[in-house]
Amino acid sequence: MFSPNTTYRTWALLALLGLLAVPAILAQQKPEQLGTLIQRFRTEDVRFKQLLAQKQDSFLVYEKDGTMVKPAAISEEGIPLYYESFSLTVADVTRSASILPDAQLSTPLYGRGTEVGIWDAGAVRDNHQEFTGRLFQWDQASEVNAHTTEVSSVLLAQGIKTEAKGMLPEGQGRVFDWHSDRLEVAEAAETGLRISNHSYGIKSENVPDWYFGCYITASRDWDALMYAAPHYLLVNAAGNSRGLGHNAEPLFGSPNEGYDELLGFSVSKNSLTVGSANLDWSDNKTVSATPNTYSSIGPTDDGRIKPDLVSDGTLLETATSANPQAYTLVSGTSMAAPAVSGGLLQLQEYRLRLGQPALSAASLKGLALHTATEIGAPGPEVETGWGAFNALNAIHFLQQQEFASRLEEGLLQDGQELRYTIEAGANQTLKISLSWTDPAGEARRLNANDPSPVLVNDLDIRLYKEGQEYHPWALRLSDPAGNAQKGDNRVDPYEQIELIAAQGSYELIISHKGVLTGQQQAYSLLISGAQFSDCALEKPQAVQLSGLDSEQLSLSWADSGADRYRIGYRQLGEDWKYVDSEENTYRFENLSVGGFYEFQIYGSCGLAYQSPPSEALVIHYQEGDNLSPLSADQSLPKVFPNPAGAFMLTSASMNGKNYQIIDASGTVIDQGKTEGPINTARLSTGLYFLQIQTEGTDWTALKFFKD
Repeated sequence: MFSPNTTYRTWALLALLGLLAVPAILAQQKPEQLGTLIQRFRTEDVRFKQLLAQKQDSFLVYEKDGTMVKPAAISEEGIPLYYESFSLTVADVTRSASILPDAQLSTPLYGRGTEVGIWDAGAVRDNHQEFTGRLFQWDQASEVNAHTTEVSSVLLAQGIKTEAKGMLPEGQGRVFDWHSDRLEVAEAAETGLRISNHSYGIKSENVPDWYFGCYITASRDWDALMYAAPHYLLVNAAGNSRGLGHNAEPLFGSPNEGYDELLGFSVSKNSLTVGSANLDWSDNKTVSATPNTYSSIGPTDDGRIKPDLVSDGTLLETATSANPQAYTLVSGTSMAAPAVSGGLLQLQEYRLRLGQPALSAASLKGLALHTATEIGAPGPEVETGWGAFNALNAIHFLQQQEFASRLEEGLLQDGQELRYTIEAGANQTLKISLSWTDPAGEARRLNANDPSPVLVNDLDIRLYKEGQEYHPWALRLSDPAGNAQKGDNRVDPYEQIELIAAQGSYELIISHKGVLTGQQQAYSLLISGAQFSDCALEKPQAVQLSGLDSEQLSLSWADSGADRYRIGYRQLGEDWKYVDSEENTYRFENLSVGGFYEFQIYGSCGLAYQSPPSEALVIHYQEGDNLSPLSADQSLPKVFPNPAGAFMLTSASMNGKNYQIIDASGTVIDQGKTEGPINTARLSTGLYFLQIQTEGTDWTALKFFKD
């Protein structure tokens, strides 16, 4: 549908004048190199700016609030393309919370050493207290924009206000306005940028109906860029136009149902398109997941799965642009996208921490889709793609590599067939994904809902066992709102086979159809739920002190069958520290004599996947013959040290019991449950009683002194 202030006549006239000539890639035999693309984008950008200067009055439109908007680009058909940000007001949605449990990381993933590109509506308030010199405006934009600041906050706020803490509180960001975005992104990718966030897109009320879901020139150009820069990934918001009826000719359903509403880079094959859902997490499993009714959905005209996944974009508290201390609540796919962009950079940070090379864009996108938490029926869905983005699942996948998961980046040659034997893990869901960055296809135009695939290099995965063949998931173009089916996927540059309760050995075959453009195709293979080693991930037992003097303290424990062990240790009241051991013993030579120390042992398999911890062992590190651990189970309750310092311990038989601390006058001054050291630092010097509830209404009183 069209807005009243745009006409076919203007577009057709400009096209006839030759002012909009854009060289088409079409079906190239040889994809453009990044340098060639940058030169082409630069030429087209100059041509567009000249045209805009000559014909600006013909292109200007006005919003309901009187804001004047000029186009961000003009298509090769002469259609002005206006961008809009994808945020909503607080009144449009309701609040939900996402809670992810601990990933057993020794230090948090805060984005140190990472950089994200942010393209948005205008300049960022880079002097906001949440950014502290980590956010830089790279172009000439000068008008500070609230939306740009809010998106940047989801990514980079350091948490001066705890509720507004971003995904990468120690990361850095380059900020640009959305004019010349293709050229600026290509130049940034050439210098090493890996992730850019785009929480905006083409205004849906200003384009013809055939644009929706169509692989237009803009879609093609972004694919060409990502193919030329295989370590760069564009993350974009799906949009908030569902149900507005802007597409009068959707490929499925009525206009008000909101299918087939995606535009521009949301239709690109290689981008990661993010929708918004109302998510409620419990123990890392989605117990409530409702797609937000405004979040734009696909599928694309050729039946590709878009959006790729969803994240929670509901009422996020962010920094905003009013002043350097201003905050607000914002919702929309604009907020869901940067949450994913930040999460992906956390995964890259963790990958490097494991001593592994950074992931390609195909691997990173594949990892996000492979580990997404499924929503609704099995398989992908037109509203939520592959499910809810789950960074913790992805971290676990990386930790389990060469134990229960594998990530392989390879190169498939034209005419080649690759074969793998895979042993399924016991009582696991075997999941196999193939992800690749596909060459740009031929741009489509003027034809609504063209179903012909735009996939160039059609790779395939098949799984076999005893003559049975297993296929990947695919949407049904005849009924995209229905459940996905398993069959030959001819449209997506990502395929996934999922086999619940797999047993025994399977053969995996990677192949391709036709002739590969460029005679080869890079791919990323992801496998989970398999058995790649005999490592046993059991909780270590029988942790004991095996030696102690003024020079060293040694621990030992029963061999649990792990590849190696991680020992967590700390002085009571301090943060945990970690060391690793290939054996089931470890010798410490840097502990302070006289200190109270706590130890826990983890078995480790794969790169870094850990068992539950052993029972805690608490040691008073002192010389002499008394080597008995303080945490050993004892029939009689005890407290130590006595006199108490900053902390007081109870014997293991008192763990999980209710307690009260009573002073000499009989006043209760503290109470709680014995789940670790009791903080006694705030007690004054003197005599106290610790009452422990032993059984039912019975209490035991223990006398202690505070230094």
